Amino acid sequence: MNPFKCLAAIAARVTALGVASSSAVASTASHDTHKANHARMKHHGRTIRGRITAFGAITMLAFAAPSGTQASTSSPTQVSASFVAGSAGQATTSLSAVRAGTATKHHYTWKVKIRHHKVTKGQQAAIARAAKAPSNGSSCGVMNRTNNCGAEGLSLTLVRLDDGVPDGTEEWLFAAVDYIGTRWKSKTFSDAMAVVGLSREGDDFVSEPTISVTATCRCSSTNGGIIMAGPLSDALAGSLHHTAHIGTGQVLNATPEYEMTGSAEGGSGGFTWFGDSEVRCDHVFAVAGCVFPEYWPTVDMSGLPHIAPHILLVEGRGAHLGNAAYNSPLSKGTGRQQARNNRRQVCHGKPPTKGWSCDEYPFASTAQGGTSVSAINRSTAWVPRSENSKQGGILGSFYKINRLLPHDKFFVKA
Repeated sequence: MNPFKCLAAIAARVTALGVASSSAVASTASHDTHKANHARMKHHGRTIRGRITAFGAITMLAFAAPSGTQASTSSPTQVSASFVAGSAGQATTSLSAVRAGTATKHHYTWKVKIRHHKVTKGQQAAIARAAKAPSNGSSCGVMNRTNNCGAEGLSLTLVRLDDGVPDGTEEWLFAAVDYIGTRWKSKTFSDAMAVVGLSREGDDFVSEPTISVTATCRCSSTNGGIIMAGPLSDALAGSLHHTAHIGTGQVLNATPEYEMTGSAEGGSGGFTWFGDSEVRCDHVFAVAGCVFPEYWPTVDMSGLPHIAPHILLVEGRGAHLGNAAYNSPLSKGTGRQQARNNRRQVCHGKPPTKGWSCDEYPFASTAQGGTSVSAINRSTAWVPRSENSKQGGILGSFYKINRLLPHDKFFVKA
């Protein structure tokens, strides 16, 4: 029997078993004919074998040439299903058509979500290692009056949709560490940001998404307000400068607002958050400047031999006013007139010694000065006038450098 007729019979048998596509091969060979042909093939020393794939089509047929026939090659010959069926005059659908007819067609779209995420322990360690404040060397999270470093925990999730139905996610967790450095006598301040503590979990769709972060405030900003942009990685960082729009006598909240946009595989999403702490710029003093009013600074009076013990006396009793250990700050008063009134209320009489003057605590320039607090929380004493004047100079300079405005809080070290 012609070997191609035998091959066609085998293809027909595969179709009858439901393995090949019903449209791939059509055969009229009977089961008995197949057995007879198989017997003849075996009798003539021929071997035929086939392999079935998940697509239900014969992908390879190999045969040995009949005895006495010259083979074209010394190795088995590959024959496509269309060639076999065509030779036998049976199948009408090619292998490629079979595959196309049975494979699932996918229509993928992508969605990007960015949202707040609690900072993980691993990210906290990365922040402690990498996010150092450039000007004072303090670790992130330690604030002073002109420097602050904050971290916003974030997650970026890439969702794959198959015809609108979610069928997989990939998530990146990281912290956006932001460092702001202000100057007490400048309305321009720096703003730097970096990605730290990046981790990845879920499916593996793409190598990395891209993100961009824009910082805006009531300011003029360099770089068009773009603080950082690029592929999401631990190496991503950037910086810019803001200059507050402020006039003489004005006070301005210049806290930056950050908007992060992430994109991957054609999908995009965003998230917005404010800076870790308020940035306040003012032109109340002679020169404009910016500070972090949420930080309560400390004025040091410990070098004044007569005044320091007097301060400690009050800080050690009652409400412990001014004592940082008790978190009991004083508050800046409203101005010179209030200070004069407070001083008149508690300082009376003549000093017992020439060249001495009345020292009052809490200071007359504070909201707690005068008789605004109970007797146990205030005191007056006679001290050398020179030392009292020195204390006034220290306090005035302290107010100016820290840009303390009415009601701003501070502590006193004695």
